Amino acid sequence: MSRRKRDEDNKGRILLPVSKKHESELRETMRQMVDRGLFPRNGDWKSFIDEALESLIIELKTAPDHDFKDRVNLFRDFYTYKIMGLVPLPLSTLESLLEKSPEIAQEMVPVYLSLFKHSFSPSDLGSNSPTLRDYLHSLRRFFMAITPVSNQNLVIKENGLCGTLTIFASILGKQSVERLYLPLLEQILDQMKVDSKSVKWDNVTIDAQFCVPIKDSK
Repeated sequence: MSRRKRDEDNKGRILLPVSKKHESELRETMRQMVDRGLFPRNGDWKSFIDEALESLIIELKTAPDHDFKDRVNLFRDFYTYKIMGLVPLPLSTLESLLEKSPEIAQEMVPVYLSLFKHSFSPSDLGSNSPTLRDYLHSLRRFFMAITPVSNQNLVIKENGLCGTLTIFASILGKQSVERLYLPLLEQILDQMKVDSKSVKWDNVTIDAQFCVPIKDSK
């Protein structure tokens, strides 16, 4: 390649240091996308990196209030949610449905419970001895995935062997909270086999308090 051609290719570019591991994974991702017809076969490495960075920039700008761990979880949870056939509903639509047909909640709770069990529960994700913190973080992550409540409005607190999840839920609607989210939370605590102390709602917040056995409180 001529020097002029190299200068044209590199014009406006700043090369970023990338670890060998990341480069290897990116090249494998590029190969898979080409095989699946998701990236042109005549596309080059620089074009792929440009597209990947553009995608990342859009994601970062879309959710500026999340750290990188939350972003990864949200992205992964979205596809898990999609694979299970769950579709997002506007809050007003969900509220109206539950008001007109309360029995719909009885169908929704088991579906959400299954989602938690298979994709969020610490004990079902390979943790043999989940801690109080594991339980609290899995609950927080789950409700971030199934509701539009922001991470700042999902507060977890630890106090010895006991913990509290507080959801600032005023945006969710009375029917949604009473018919869907409260029964769901109660069943999740029962499924986790923790000692549930209380699950209550005061029109502003949902509070769930529970304790774990001593062996799980590391």
